[in-house]
Amino acid sequence: MIITIGLMILGIFLGRFLRGKESIKKTLSFLLMLSVCILLFIMGIRVALNPDLKTAFSSVGVVSLILFFFATAGSILLTWLFTKRL
Repeated sequence: MIITIGLMILGIFLGRFLRGKESIKKTLSFLLMLSVCILLFIMGIRVALNPDLKTAFSSVGVVSLILFFFATAGSILLTWLFTKRL
């Protein structure tokens, strides 16, 4: 945990030091997208290898649908409330 927090603080200092350099921004943007794609790919493999998921697939789908509905409805409601007030 200490290593993770230390790396975050190091990233903040490096970001402040390298601010405004377009070549660094483009390179980091590419590396970030590549990292996210690799992470999603590995997570997909882990989910596919989970034997319990196959037996509980229908209940997982229903729970996911409910979470999606409430998250979307909450986002729309809060956006509507904040845009009306501002």
